[in-house]
Amino acid sequence: MGSISVVRSDSNLPCTTLDSKGTAWRDWVLNNLQRGCKPQTMLQSMAANAWDIESAGLALDEALALLARPHDWRTARPYINTPTNYLDCGDRIAQVLFSLQHPRIVLIDNLLSHQECDTLIELAEQKGIKKSAVVDRESGQFVDHHARSSSGSYFTRGENEHVACIEKRLAGITDWPVTHAEGLQILKYEPGQEYRPHFDWFDPNQPGSAKQLLRGGQRLGTFVLYLTDVEAGGSTVFPTLGVEVFPRKGAGVFFADVDETGKTEQKSLHGGSPVIKGTKIVATYWQRENKYG
Repeated sequence: MGSISVVRSDSNLPCTTLDSKGTAWRDWVLNNLQRGCKPQTMLQSMAANAWDIESAGLALDEALALLARPHDWRTARPYINTPTNYLDCGDRIAQVLFSLQHPRIVLIDNLLSHQECDTLIELAEQKGIKKSAVVDRESGQFVDHHARSSSGSYFTRGENEHVACIEKRLAGITDWPVTHAEGLQILKYEPGQEYRPHFDWFDPNQPGSAKQLLRGGQRLGTFVLYLTDVEAGGSTVFPTLGVEVFPRKGAGVFFADVDETGKTEQKSLHGGSPVIKGTKIVATYWQRENKYG
């Protein structure tokens, strides 16, 4: 491939993030992009060698723009951009209540109407509520486990108009295709029931993960949508971070299951604390790396 004028640095260039580490780094970024290296792979190398994630991502964006290849490094995974306090969901306006960048966590109010919450519960009850299961690490099969004492029901993707509308909304605010997601799962927790801390991503080192990864790749993002208020207990906890999210009907919390480099996010450890009083019902929505099905 022939060279282009932007590859060599110039002392008169304005100071940008791409220039911030000197000529050698600028040339490395541009030359590697020219020869076809993936931005996400380069991001990993940069983050391991003198760059912080945010600066490395901005430098890649600037380099890709110079090469006439517009790119936002965050779009390699589901991402909710929060430049204002409100999110335009297309058919409703939701409010951002809390935002954390590393790991990426966003708490959103008014994500669902109360009527939508009630309808989801009604549809799930019509399908039948059964004891919840977890993915076995060895076999990849769904099995009962003492760590998860809830009951629940599953919808196939786009199973009905109501479900499809919610899926479209969640896909839109994360800029991630509906086709790259599992169907909504409804979970019900009565007093004393809980889901102990766990990861939503599949551990590639566990033999049971292979079966799940074949269906759509890694889980990249998770939504927990609160369909009921809970009088006491039932919070979503992130024990590594010391963060606790309390249920609020119509609200939802989004968190990334992988970091900016595509690696499984260790800080995404989360759980559902025991319900003390009331009934907690949530919908979960998992976004995958590839088409799911």
